[in-house]
Amino acid sequence: MNQEQNKLLMHISAVSFAAYDTMLYLDTHPDCMEAKDYYCQMMEERTKAIMEYEKNYEPLLAMGDCNCMKESKNWLWATTPWPWERRHC
Repeated sequence: MNQEQNKLLMHISAVSFAAYDTMLYLDTHPDCMEAKDYYCQMMEERTKAIMEYEKNYEPLLAMGDCNCMKESKNWLWATTPWPWERRHC
């Protein structure tokens, strides 16, 4: 894994954590507009980062965008390292 790929993967992890943590906060503070806005911002950033990762490297999610199927005609999810097999350092 190259440095740029690792950096993008770490960014995806960070914004995913932020979105999930905000979602839990919204469970107890459902009227907090600031939290709702932040959650939407993190989810948008997460979606863009995942799309960039999958475009440049490999599928990250089994239920991701199906455009990779149209382009390669292979089920790429099964031919790349599993998320827990990826080295993060």
